[in-house]
Amino acid sequence: MVLICFSFVKRVSALLGCAVGLGLVMTSAGCSSDPSRRPYLEAMREVTGIRVESVEVSPGRALDLLRACLLRAEEVTYPGAGMRGIRTVTFRFGRKWEGQERVLTYDSLLGGNPAYINWSEKWYKIPGEFNAALESCQLYRPNSFAVDAADEAFLKGYGYTPFFLVNSMKVTLPAKLIHKPGEFPVVIYWAYNSELSKDIGLDLSPYLGKSVEARLYKTVEPLPESMGPNRANGRAVILRSEGKVIGAWLDRGGHYCLACSLKGHTLEEATGKDFDAWVTSLIDPQDPVEQGLAVKTPEEIIQTYYSAIDRKDYATAHACESRESLLNYLAMDMDSDRFLNPGFRDEADTGFSNFISVKVLKITREEHFEKLYPPGARCYSVALQQERKAPAWSTGGYFITLRQETPGTGWRIYGIGTGP
Repeated sequence: MVLICFSFVKRVSALLGCAVGLGLVMTSAGCSSDPSRRPYLEAMREVTGIRVESVEVSPGRALDLLRACLLRAEEVTYPGAGMRGIRTVTFRFGRKWEGQERVLTYDSLLGGNPAYINWSEKWYKIPGEFNAALESCQLYRPNSFAVDAADEAFLKGYGYTPFFLVNSMKVTLPAKLIHKPGEFPVVIYWAYNSELSKDIGLDLSPYLGKSVEARLYKTVEPLPESMGPNRANGRAVILRSEGKVIGAWLDRGGHYCLACSLKGHTLEEATGKDFDAWVTSLIDPQDPVEQGLAVKTPEEIIQTYYSAIDRKDYATAHACESRESLLNYLAMDMDSDRFLNPGFRDEADTGFSNFISVKVLKITREEHFEKLYPPGARCYSVALQQERKAPAWSTGGYFITLRQETPGTGWRIYGIGTGP
């Protein structure tokens, strides 16, 4: 009996010794049942959910995409105290969420820069797509990560993966691709993206005047580097008519929705023309408003612009703006789930209706600054007497640049600011 008890004690001691030799009991990779205490890569393989703020990503294609990013992480040294951004994320293992949030740190979201996470006293650098995906979850708060299989296959053919559907709606294409002076540039939007669609063998022209379905997707991959620092905000637009894809392009979202084709080509690359040369095809030089503006000097265009605002004739004011500058209205302060704005929003606080009254006091040409701009540009300092509902950028006036939009339609405003 004594021998049996002694043998049992020896076995228990041996098991405890094994546990201690492998690390603290139930805390090491070999013995722990808690995935959050296991080595990083081993734990990430067992993630069954990710939560950022109130958005939860559960098992499915979206979680698989995020987990693939996590598994591509590399062990690195401490990234330093210079990281400017912090985001919290919670992981789920099995059916149980972790009891506390984990902190991701990053320098910037621009360009889809990587994020860093501390796991078991080691640092890991996670590819930028992961942090950009979490940012999009916070921005759009999708109700579902389900994606149309045909759309997914179509986009993957060009190297882009839809993360989730931002919005889907019926849109009516313009009957003609002619932009009248002073009109909201929706015609330019569709003509521009028809060119980007042609770059991949599609064309909106046969569907002008018809109602089609437009789907807007947030993509996992960023836009091409040529699209600038905000390329992590990239989205994809797919147009379908009776189930058939008739147009598709990439979209920047944010404050400037126009981007490039699914091949990564800009409008200039797709058409061989810069914007001013291309937009000529959308202008009717016989339009009476175009003809009236065409004979005005740059100084007269400035005077016409502010006189129109003063008398609440916003269409004439917009007609004095170049088509290139009108493009800014397409996505200015746009709701995040839209393709483009529904109109100028002149009645908004930042619109023309902010002016109670405005008078031009003096227009002075600033020739010494014109060398900073494209050939043919004219620069002016414009002194104003203005009364606004909300404070003006500058109480005294503005610096205005003009160019001849086309030889036949004359001078238009390309920029208004507080300096060159």
